[in-house]
Amino acid sequence: MLICPALKTIFRSGLPYCDNISRYESEPYSNENLMAVVALKDVHKSYRAGDTELRVLEGIDLVIEPGEFVAIAGPSGSGKSTICNLLALLDNPNRGSVYFNDQNVEELGDRELSLLRNHHIGIVFQGFNLVQVLTAHENVMLPMEIGNTPVDKASSEAYRLLKEVGLEGFEHQRPQQLSGGQQQRVALARALATNPRLVVADEPTANLDTKTAMQIIDLMRNLNRDHGVSFVFATHDERLLQRVSRIIRLLDGLIVEDTMQEAAS
Repeated sequence: MLICPALKTIFRSGLPYCDNISRYESEPYSNENLMAVVALKDVHKSYRAGDTELRVLEGIDLVIEPGEFVAIAGPSGSGKSTICNLLALLDNPNRGSVYFNDQNVEELGDRELSLLRNHHIGIVFQGFNLVQVLTAHENVMLPMEIGNTPVDKASSEAYRLLKEVGLEGFEHQRPQQLSGGQQQRVALARALATNPRLVVADEPTANLDTKTAMQIIDLMRNLNRDHGVSFVFATHDERLLQRVSRIIRLLDGLIVEDTMQEAAS
C-alpha cells in the first residue's frame, strides 16, 4: 500500500527523514568494519525544572561495538532512557561528544543527521508507538517509504520481516487487533526495516508479562545474531539480564559496572 502524501508529511515531521543524497545514504552493513558503531565521550546531561537543574548523566564514557547485544540496567531515574535517547541521536548532551561511525554528530547539519538516523538507527519504544490507522504491514513499510524506498521493494521487505518476527498471517491486522507481544514484534520489524547498524530499545518489555518479555528478548537476540546489528536496550528487570552478553549498570547518572558474560541459551 502506498502511504498517502498527507500521512507521510505528518511522519516526516516526527521521524528521522531526509531526501537529499549524502555520504549517509544507506549502504550494506558488515561486521568487517571494526569501528565503533556509536560512542559517548565524557557526556553530561541535565534538564531544568523551573529553577532546579536535574543532573541526569555525569561524565559518561560508553562505546558500542558492531554486533553487540547490550543491556543498560538500573533503577528508575538512573539515566537509562537518557542514554538511549543519546545513542539513538534523539537528544544532545549539554557537554561531551557523541560519535556515530567515528563521526562527531555535533558536526552534522540537520539534514545529514536526519538521514543518518533514518538509514542507520532503528528505535523500539516501550509503548510500541505503532500508527493505529495502519496495518502491521503498513507500519513496517512506513520508514522505508519515508526514506523513498520503491513501494514494491518496501512491501516485500515488510512481509519478509513480519515473517521473520513470527507474524506471518497477521500482516493486515491493525495494532488494536494484536496483543502487546505481537505489537512489539511489529515494532521490532519496523526498527529493522532500513537495515540499520544500531537498534535502541527503551524498556521494550515493560508493558509485557514475564513469558512474553522473555520471548521478545530472545527474539531480539536472534535478530542481533542473524542481522549482525548492534542492539542496546534499557531495562530494570533483572530476569532479562541473563540473556545478554554485556551489562552496563547505571546509578545516579554514572556507570558503576560494565561487564561481559556468556549469555544464557
